[in-house]
Amino acid sequence: GIGISLLCSHEFNVAALLPPGCWMSTKEECDSGTHAWHEIIIGKGFPDNQHQFTEQAKVLLQWFKGATQYDINAVLEFPPILSPPQRALLHDVGKKIGLQHKSSGDKRARRLMVCRTLAAIKHIQKRGGISAVATGGGTITNLPQEEAFGSGAGNVAAAQAIPENVSLKELLRILAERLHAVLLPYNPQGMLADSVDSEYLATFGEPIPLKLLGGLAGRRVLYEDIPSLIPTHLTLLRPPGGKPRIVANLTPTDTPGGNGASA
Repeated sequence: GIGISLLCSHEFNVAALLPPGCWMSTKEECDSGTHAWHEIIIGKGFPDNQHQFTEQAKVLLQWFKGATQYDINAVLEFPPILSPPQRALLHDVGKKIGLQHKSSGDKRARRLMVCRTLAAIKHIQKRGGISAVATGGGTITNLPQEEAFGSGAGNVAAAQAIPENVSLKELLRILAERLHAVLLPYNPQGMLADSVDSEYLATFGEPIPLKLLGGLAGRRVLYEDIPSLIPTHLTLLRPPGGKPRIVANLTPTDTPGGNGASA
C-alpha cells in the first residue's frame, strides 16, 4: 500500500468516512484549529495491480469529492511513486467527476494534487506539498488561513498574457512551448485530448484559447486538432478503440507555425 496526504478542515470525520481498503495512519493539527493533515493508507494492490488501481482510484476520488463537499479547499496529494500512466489516469478520473488537479516536480518525482479549487493547490505547492510542509519543509501551522483556505476562487495568475493582436504564428509558438511543458511529464502515453485543457488551465491560469486559435486559423479547432498545427512539439495518438491522446515530442524540431500556418 501507499500513503496519500490529505489536508482538510474539521467539517467531517475522516476516519469514519474512508472508503473500504483505506485507513488513516497519522494526524497533525494546525494551530488555527480549523484544519489537520492526515496520511491515508491504501491497502494491498495499490498501485501495483493495474485493474485494482483503476477501480480504487475512482472510489478514492469519488469519496474525496463527497467528503469535502463542505470543505472546498481540502487537498489530496499523491506521492511521486506513481508512474506517468497512473498519474494520467488520476487526471482523467478527476476531470470526469469535476475535481481540479495539478502535477508538480521534476520528471522522476512528480506529485499529483487533487482539490475542488486551484487556489488551495497553488498555495500548498509553493511550500513543497502537504507532506513536505507537515514534516519540516515549512510551517503548516503558521500559514495565513485567509490565503490558504479563503474564498476558494481558484484563480491563478497566467504566466504571460497572450496579446490581443497576436498573430497565428506567434500564438502557435506560445501554445507549442506551453503544451509541450504540460504534456512532457506524461510521456509516453500522453493525456486524453479532452483532458489537456484542465491541466493547461491549472498551470497557466487560463484555458487553451481554442476560439482565438480557430479564428486565426480560419476554421473550427478542437483539442485533438492542435497537434496538427504544431507537429514540431506534439503528436496525436489514436489507440484502437480508445479516445485520442496528445503526446509531447521528446525533441521539438523547427519553430512551430511554419508548416501549413500563416501569420
